[in-house]
Amino acid sequence: AQAAADSGFAVLSADPGAELQLLAIGAYQLQAVRRAARHLRYHGVPCSEVVLIEPGLLREGRDAMERAAVHSDADLARRIPAARCRLFVCHGHAEVMTGVLRRLDTGPQTSRFLGYRNRGGTLDTFGMQFANQQSWAHLVAAAAQLLAKQPTGVKLLHVVSDFRQHD
Repeated sequence: AQAAADSGFAVLSADPGAELQLLAIGAYQLQAVRRAARHLRYHGVPCSEVVLIEPGLLREGRDAMERAAVHSDADLARRIPAARCRLFVCHGHAEVMTGVLRRLDTGPQTSRFLGYRNRGGTLDTFGMQFANQQSWAHLVAAAAQLLAKQPTGVKLLHVVSDFRQHD
């Protein structure tokens, strides 16, 4: 925990040969990422999981003082496993995190940022995640798109039709 607090992130799991990396910013987002990762692995999709505690430490330094405080490109490359596709799930608006985490972004075809969409009116956490398309099943659907897999062909989304039944 102290190492994660010091570095601003923690790699929770890194499957060998994983093409997909799930990155969470926020506790509820981390819960959804962990559940999506279990589901993906169950269906034969290896992935890694990273929690970003202080995303600002992963940004590009805007001046000498910031460059001294943030991680270098070499440090990020050494400490966060490479992945062809990255799925970021953030507590906040995705557009902001897209800019902050530009150095981890692998491009619009292979990175997706999911954040709040200003959808409210729900009475529980799952409802909030569902309304903002951040539930674990939404993450599985986004992962299937990123990996260019047909959801029905690889059975990634067999539960999407009824989220609550499996929640």
